[in-house]
Amino acid sequence: MGGIFKAYDVRGIYPEQLNEALARKIGRAFQFVLDADDRACGNAVVVSRDMRSHSEPLCRELIAGLTESGLDVIDIGLATTPMNYFAVGSLGTAGGIQVTASHNPARYNGLKFSRHGARPVSGDHGIPLM
Repeated sequence: MGGIFKAYDVRGIYPEQLNEALARKIGRAFQFVLDADDRACGNAVVVSRDMRSHSEPLCRELIAGLTESGLDVIDIGLATTPMNYFAVGSLGTAGGIQVTASHNPARYNGLKFSRHGARPVSGDHGIPLM
């Protein structure tokens, strides 16, 4: 599992490395990334996905994990990563997650994370906690 956790995101081949079960676990763990400053605005997290065929089931399980951990989810559906970041900032949520593999080949998928104010989650703050 360590190979898919990168400096600023999670990326792997679907479903061998990144699948629905892991997306749900990551959803449960995301609460530990959000600190007191992030949570001062509440427990809401923005979630969105790209148009890859496997993004929808990954997103569904990610949302299940987030809600199991006590976070509230605002699902904005099909969106780009900048749209997700904009929603996090403009809605004032505790953070956000975009299901996307960005520029990677079709067999890949991934997750990009942000904290309150659309601040990045990175190896220095957050990803090791998951």
